[in-house]
Amino acid sequence: MSHQGLSLLFITDDLALASVICDQVVVTYAGRPMAAQSAAELFEAPAHPYAAALVNSRPRLDRKVERLHVVPGRPGSARETTTGCPFRERCSDAIAACEQVTPSLLELEPGPCPPASARTSSEDR
Repeated sequence: MSHQGLSLLFITDDLALASVICDQVVVTYAGRPMAAQSAAELFEAPAHPYAAALVNSRPRLDRKVERLHVVPGRPGSARETTTGCPFRERCSDAIAACEQVTPSLLELEPGPCPPASARTSSEDR
């Protein structure tokens, strides 16, 4: 559609389908954007731990998987208002900056979450 100057907003919980239909994907958690990247990059190098958890949770046809990956903890709610990343309570990569840095669609950049500029060398994962 880009050659016609058109865009389409496609909302789904099916990452495989999104990767076929969409050039760019925005992954949301509890109603907030967590990662924005090309559909191809999403599967190669997810930009946020939640996006990675989704990718790792999908069924595989190329190999046998005994059990699908499950993200521990209680799913977030769009009704809850919190500061920081709403996924941090369930995230194995959470650091202190995650309590303060709230992902924003306008601020999303490729790389680790939160951005390296928000990390300090003394923080442990």
